[in-house]
Amino acid sequence: MPELSIFVSHTREQTATVRRLAAELTSRGFSIAINRLSVPPGKRVQPALERSMAEAARCIVCFSAKPGGPAEYDAADLVLANERMRAKPEDTSWLIPVTLTACELPAIDFGNGLLKGLPAIELHADWDGEIEKLIAALPRPATGLPAETVPSTPLPGGHSEMSTQIRTAQGKEFTFTNVHGAAGTNATSRHEIDSLTSDGPVNFTNVKR
Repeated sequence: MPELSIFVSHTREQTATVRRLAAELTSRGFSIAINRLSVPPGKRVQPALERSMAEAARCIVCFSAKPGGPAEYDAADLVLANERMRAKPEDTSWLIPVTLTACELPAIDFGNGLLKGLPAIELHADWDGEIEKLIAALPRPATGLPAETVPSTPLPGGHSEMSTQIRTAQGKEFTFTNVHGAAGTNATSRHEIDSLTSDGPVNFTNVKR
């Protein structure tokens, strides 16, 4: 599974709304695993779900009102999510409740507090605004590249400058290189980084040719 995938748990009745949610997240560059819908034909469902959830950077669990009863959700997924949450440090942000219609979250004990105590994304109240709140709560997709790079530009006196602004980025390796082709001139790189996580080397170099 690609890095920084988002696991989305939902019921069959919630499928239409969840497909819209998945389209929103995919358009922002996130990799989405939609519980049983993401399991290839012929594969055992339970092991595939457990692996997908274990590898997910965040787990979204969808809830909606059930006529004449408690909130509707995928109980099997929530059991798996509960196991994952209990194994994580108390301050970990991993499970995100999302309400598709107005409903009350179930009073399930997650080891370090009740599920209903977690702040929920209320898509039913304000879709556009709550989507932005959800995006802000998710890690940035892994790209291996800066979020935004301003190309190298000539400066007075034969200098060249490259500026890079990064909000957040996560990947295996990052290399920032400024190359200026005119012999005997200098190259300057400026990087503004709020957050960067790498499993490998991070290199900042100026190359003069």
